[in-house]
Amino acid sequence: MPIQKTCTCIEDFEFDEWTFIKKHEYQVDICPVPLCYKVYNNGGWIDYVNLDEDTFNKNFKLIV
Repeated sequence: MPIQKTCTCIEDFEFDEWTFIKKHEYQVDICPVPLCYKVYNNGGWIDYVNLDEDTFNKNFKLIV
């Protein structure tokens, strides 16, 4: 079961057709096995990207 968190974008980031904006907050589902991060662009059900740990850590920071 994924863990739902909020993250902030560290710098402008484009992935496929989605653009994430620096200092904006996004919902992220952390899937433990295999470890991946599902980052939602604007809260919709289908507008998300699956990122590996390195890509996520380079572009986003979890909000505690």
